[in-house]
Amino acid sequence: MAFYGNLLSLDKREVRRVAADRDTATVVIKKKLAGRDQYYMSEKEANEILQCYGFPVLKSVLLKDLSQVD
Repeated sequence: MAFYGNLLSLDKREVRRVAADRDTATVVIKKKLAGRDQYYMSEKEANEILQCYGFPVLKSVLLKDLSQVD
């Protein structure tokens, strides 16, 4: 209860606006749904959308075997 009380006494915070590429995110989502109600999004596809909103994501590469490791 004390934690909740402390939250109530905090000053009002402003929502920070970030530079977002909403158009690209919308295109990616619409393309993936393509008339379906549901779609499982892979990690790569989800990272694509996160990048549109300025979230840092780790670079990843899919390898076929260990000989491709740098």
